Amino acid sequence: MIKLNFTFSFLFFCATFYAQVNRVDYYVLTKNTIDTTNVRTFLLFNKNESIFIWNSILNSENNELKKGEEGEVKFTKILNDTIGLRVLNLFASDSLKIIDKILQDKYKFDEEKNIQWDIINESKFVGGYKCLKATTFFRGRGYIVWFTEEIPISSGPWKLNGLPGLILEAIDDRNEVSFKLKSIKSTTLKSIRNLYDCFQFEKITLRKFIEKKDNYHKENHKEIISKLPRGTNVEVLNFSTRNGIEKIIEWVK
Repeated sequence: MIKLNFTFSFLFFCATFYAQVNRVDYYVLTKNTIDTTNVRTFLLFNKNESIFIWNSILNSENNELKKGEEGEVKFTKILNDTIGLRVLNLFASDSLKIIDKILQDKYKFDEEKNIQWDIINESKFVGGYKCLKATTFFRGRGYIVWFTEEIPISSGPWKLNGLPGLILEAIDDRNEVSFKLKSIKSTTLKSIRNLYDCFQFEKITLRKFIEKKDNYHKENHKEIISKLPRGTNVEVLNFSTRNGIEKIIEWVK
């Protein structure tokens, strides 16, 4: 009788857990890619879908003028990359739905789910959940992640997805990007899809978005250089997406 009561209680917990919207908060750290000071990142999910939300100032730019040893002016421009303002993952779909922006212009575009994983026979506990290890190479970075089959949804931080359980921790092989579990809790939110559908932004392709973003950086760079005094030495750090979290875009050489 005790065993039957325990089984019923466990099944009731699972049914309740996946029927509602739950929230996963992550600690996020990056090195030389995005300023994550006071940034909050979190994932909302139910049994059918999830949305990852990145709260930060996007596409921020820092300009610095310094005088050199011989009196010349040295100009340094730092462009900070983004990782997607909102990432909607419909588990039954073959693509992610992204909201991102270039300055104040916001766009919607779809991105195929094409991450290939190697699951490794190693385990550890993260936040009280037993997790398995998996590795992948995505957009120019190797990732080691820990996911739990105790929460069997194919989602995780940012665009990382495709495993038979929720990703609770992800670290790249350069120790430049990491997402680590902070907490998991239930919410009173009724809908996830509305957090994407409520925005009426221009819909374009991923290729077009990358093209617009790169063109913005190039034109902005030219404009600033044209306004500098003669003899100014110019350095550009973290230009465009190629030195950000996404170091390689499949079709961009």
